[in-house]
Amino acid sequence: MGMSVRYITRNVRSIADLDSGTAPSLLLIGLEALHTALPLLAKSRIPHAVVDQAGRGISALYGPLKYTSTPLDKGNRSAWTASTDKLDLAIGANTPLRVSIPASNTLFATNGEHQSLIFDANGIQVNGMRVEIDADVESIALRAPLTPLVEDLRIDEVASNMVKKISGKPASYWLETAVAERTTPLESDVYMVVHSQQSALHGPLRLKVIAGGGGWGAKAGLLVVDPDYSHILKKGDQVSFAVAGENVRQENTKMAGFLFECLKSQESFHTDRRTALVSPDLFHAASESTIIAGEQKLDMPGDEVSIRLRYE
Repeated sequence: MGMSVRYITRNVRSIADLDSGTAPSLLLIGLEALHTALPLLAKSRIPHAVVDQAGRGISALYGPLKYTSTPLDKGNRSAWTASTDKLDLAIGANTPLRVSIPASNTLFATNGEHQSLIFDANGIQVNGMRVEIDADVESIALRAPLTPLVEDLRIDEVASNMVKKISGKPASYWLETAVAERTTPLESDVYMVVHSQQSALHGPLRLKVIAGGGGWGAKAGLLVVDPDYSHILKKGDQVSFAVAGENVRQENTKMAGFLFECLKSQESFHTDRRTALVSPDLFHAASESTIIAGEQKLDMPGDEVSIRLRYE
């Protein structure tokens, strides 16, 4: 296959720690590892991105890659401008799965010099970078810690991201009724699971419910879902509602391939100075905000997409 990956869970001391002296083709660096990693990259010009994988170390990818990038235009942003910079990975030889990882806000980690950090193979800071990875994918799996709330429903009327009627009643009726029957307050995000719409992750599409309810006016009974991918909703779709369940994180560092996950926001970092510990054959990235995999948003702590590779 000509490609290999490494996941380093402790601070590295030199590029040689990454893979016996072989220079990586791409590095993903967690905020906690930023100060350790950047001096190593100052002259090496290894393409890299700093992402929100707080406390998760560094991931390295080896082998031939194809890059596309857009140079950074600093004239259109200030230190406080909201960053939209991201690293896009297209994984797979035939029908690649696109995974989009947001660059971290590094305003304070770098004393305000950069808001986010992505550098191409020429050492030029860029807004974003697309990397094509010609890998032999064996399987793709999504893990989401969801707890069912209301099941076996059907969309009767929908316009854009506004769902008007479900199974013969105002759309919000089903959630209002389910919440009223609960013995404990509902404090988690609510999602609409669209069973008749399959995502690229080989599972039902999931959309966050962002507003709705109310018993009067033109918007009475509506549910409003995340607009980014709601354009595919249609009359007759089979849906259910679920809430974000308890996140019991599973250590999954022994698989061969790529692992992407959404984490709870980290309030503090604890630097571990021990010798580098390496997980061969794993490329890991995590975010405290959102990772896009196919057309599915991973925005719930505990969301996890694993892409297993086939090695000959």
